[in-house]
Amino acid sequence: MMKIECPFNQTEFSDGHGTCPESGFVVESTAEGNLRFFSKEEQNGIYESYEGAYECLAEDDLSSAIYAEEYQRDLALETHSKMGSVAGLEVAELGVGRGFLQREFLRQGPKSLLALDIAEKYVLNSRKIYEDSASPSTSFNTAVGNVEFMPFRECFDWVVATDILEHVLNLGNALVRIARSLKPGGRFACRVPFKEALGQYSIYNGQKYEFAHMRFFDGPSLRRQLTEAGLKPLKTYCFGYQSYRLKPMIPGRVLGKAFNLCGFYGREWHDFNRKSRALPLRPLRLLHQPLELLVFSQKT
Repeated sequence: MMKIECPFNQTEFSDGHGTCPESGFVVESTAEGNLRFFSKEEQNGIYESYEGAYECLAEDDLSSAIYAEEYQRDLALETHSKMGSVAGLEVAELGVGRGFLQREFLRQGPKSLLALDIAEKYVLNSRKIYEDSASPSTSFNTAVGNVEFMPFRECFDWVVATDILEHVLNLGNALVRIARSLKPGGRFACRVPFKEALGQYSIYNGQKYEFAHMRFFDGPSLRRQLTEAGLKPLKTYCFGYQSYRLKPMIPGRVLGKAFNLCGFYGREWHDFNRKSRALPLRPLRLLHQPLELLVFSQKT
């Protein structure tokens, strides 16, 4: 049974659910292993609007992928390959989305897998993925809630958050709760946008959703944030290479056209990322700026 606590005062819920008498924080559970948690702060104001926006986003994404499925699948495969095997381990995936990484975990048979998302539609989809996976050796649980308030204490060997930290309202809240949920020596894998231009997420530039990417990262800034939360950075990887996105000091327009004429970039914007994973094109990644960073850290 997972250790469940109030994130505001560490009061333990001995039955795995209940309401904290001091803070009013609520954890609801069902016999199927589903959890729902929320705080009083989420019942109105900005958090209520925030959660509503992601329910809308999830519905749209599950109907027709917002980002190319091939690209999402490639990133999931690369992320999983860097992590190594999770067989026999207790794993939490935060922000399960369409479930590409979840499928990779289930193929290896972790001891337990928690699928958590702020949007219930994503969580329901993750349950279906599990039921279709024929993975009886894995204890599977789901949770609906905001990662800033997740109530787990020393439960997981791995916590994985891909394309999540750029979305949270309060990054400090999220990292503190992630660290709290890890066992001593447990590891955290986060994948985040690298030096991203944020103008594309403005409602004045046609962005549909009220809340989208609210920050980007580079290696040093992300590692500082992790360290402050008690997570020791271990390794950093560059992920997600896009056609024509060359490093700032590279003459991108001329060189990009040359690569395109040679057929290196392919027909779709995401083709280059897949093709450049292997030789002979892999050295071309040295000339391109990545879209994302993957950083592994360990609870100290």
